Amino acid sequence: MNRLQLYRTLYRHRSLSMRRALDYEHNRSAKYLFYIGYIMGFAYMLFIAVLLSLKVNNMRDTNAAGLIVGILPIILLVDLFIRFTYQQTPAQIIKCYALLPLPRKVCIESFIGASLFNLGNAWWYVLFVPYCVMSVVFSYGLFATILLLAFIGLAILLNSQLYVLFRTLVSQSLLWILGLLAVYSLLAIPMIFGGNGSFASSLFIYSHLGIALSQGEIWPLLIVLSLLIAVVWLNREVQFHAIWRELTSEKAATKVNGKDRLAFLRQHGEIGEYAHLEWKLISRNKFPRETFIYSFFLIALLSVLITFTQAYNGDGMVRFWCSYNFVILGLTLLSRLLSMEGNYIDMLMVHPNSIYSLLRAKYYVYCGLLIVPFMLMLPMVFVGKASLLMLLSFALFAAGFQFLVFFQSAVYNKRTQKLNVSLMSSRNVERNYLYIFVCLLALLTPVIFVGTLSMFCSPTVCYLCLSVVGLIGIATHRLWIRNVYVRMMARRHENLEGFRTSK
Repeated sequence: MNRLQLYRTLYRHRSLSMRRALDYEHNRSAKYLFYIGYIMGFAYMLFIAVLLSLKVNNMRDTNAAGLIVGILPIILLVDLFIRFTYQQTPAQIIKCYALLPLPRKVCIESFIGASLFNLGNAWWYVLFVPYCVMSVVFSYGLFATILLLAFIGLAILLNSQLYVLFRTLVSQSLLWILGLLAVYSLLAIPMIFGGNGSFASSLFIYSHLGIALSQGEIWPLLIVLSLLIAVVWLNREVQFHAIWRELTSEKAATKVNGKDRLAFLRQHGEIGEYAHLEWKLISRNKFPRETFIYSFFLIALLSVLITFTQAYNGDGMVRFWCSYNFVILGLTLLSRLLSMEGNYIDMLMVHPNSIYSLLRAKYYVYCGLLIVPFMLMLPMVFVGKASLLMLLSFALFAAGFQFLVFFQSAVYNKRTQKLNVSLMSSRNVERNYLYIFVCLLALLTPVIFVGTLSMFCSPTVCYLCLSVVGLIGIATHRLWIRNVYVRMMARRHENLEGFRTSK
């Protein structure tokens, strides 16, 4: 079998991998909802393209090609953020092929090629093609339009390879996040050297590339193509060394420390034992530990930005980010409740009410952790951007209502999360409609609630109402946790099957 045949075989195998999965039938309903979401996304992109074209056509002194290239850096940043939510790296995919008698570099080249020719890279053409048809092709000709679309396509492919490269490096060391920030900070160089440091200066400088393309010059195309070839070659070498390092590295010996600093939890009966288990789960396993570290880092970062910068000065923005800080841990862990326990959930099913006690212990642990964002956001009170009542009301609402919403996911969640994988290398497979709905409901409810009440009441009354709702949820937590437990046990066989097949 020659190299080309290997490429075709591996590509075909990967295209069938999802259909061969044991849990392929479990998310059929979510698949159709994603189709609806894709259609809505297409319609939204077309709408933006039409509005942008109409705006540009009314600006007689504006080069349409230059404008779309000028805003391309923003689109690339959005594209990078979207890729972090779903796309795997070749080093992750190649693990199941490592023991086969195949050249590893051939496998890596095949998967890099598949990532280049993925239909997902053509998503942004839904925006660019209608725009070019309405604003570029009739003004600058078909050849200039082809050059512009080719330039944008190569820029998207370059962005995809940079994502694959840095996600692989970040999975090995968190310090590579600084490298990612440094590379994408280069996009802001025109703002620094443009004079006034504004977005307009950046747009003006980048638009020169689009103007050159509209005049039939190909040197911008050659620059991006050269960068793409260089990054693809670098990516190939990095992926090879990453998979070789993983296959040849020795696992560190487990060190057992006889001192248990959380032993006091066991004095509180069964609930204390499960709280102790929750802390051991977090501290001893890679995925929950990294999730905790990233979450607290994000909470601290947002608290500093809100307190010491002018980025979020509006009342609505301060409320949203304040509420978001209190539910970051819920979004990352509680929104997929029992997914990590899916690794050993059969043992939890042995004794009656064990899941109920586990859910109560989780609730107490995460309610106690709310003190962290509360303390980190106290400087907001000192600088006058928030009141103590506001922080307290959002904390109570998070514990009494938003956690109640997150706990509903325990009823329907049936996918196991591997514990000892890196957060960056773990594939986000549970992008179903329930997760999206739970997150949106938990995030938007407090802001909408306070925003609506503020139209009729003073801020103090709004925050008191928010606190009352939270206190009611906290006071009745045993009732609604019991309700979650009963509903989950009613469909335990279906959930157990899902946990087993997704291990």
